[in-house]
Amino acid sequence: MPLKSQTSCVITISNVPSTKRILVIDVGGTHVKLYTAPNTPAIEFVSGDKMTPEQFIHDINQYVDPTSFDSVSIGFPSPISGNRILKEPVNLGEGWVDFDLVNAFPCPIRLINDAAMQAVGSYEGGSMLFLGLERARERFGG
Repeated sequence: MPLKSQTSCVITISNVPSTKRILVIDVGGTHVKLYTAPNTPAIEFVSGDKMTPEQFIHDINQYVDPTSFDSVSIGFPSPISGNRILKEPVNLGEGWVDFDLVNAFPCPIRLINDAAMQAVGSYEGGSMLFLGLERARERFGG
């Protein structure tokens, strides 16, 4: 049976320094980490199975002012396509699939799967092959 890709993501990394301020958000099942500037410690807050997208936006606004950033990059624990969450995350509250994160921020966002974000973040040059594998039980039932 031939394999076919349902979603794909091409990421280009540039060595050109940027003067833009980018808020990087790593959403995890137990914590959310906010990176506001290179080489600075992350700001963390608790996530968990009760965190809804509305609570997520509220908590971000408690720690940073999103209007002070030129863009936002979000790593999220779920399949992503076209800046949209395709499947409710296992370790967070409900409502993510239908929530419009693009319009929840005052600047452009880029939404990517959290594992893909980790791969890109650890990239040091040369060739890289990233395979995102989903457990068959979750995908096909059973």
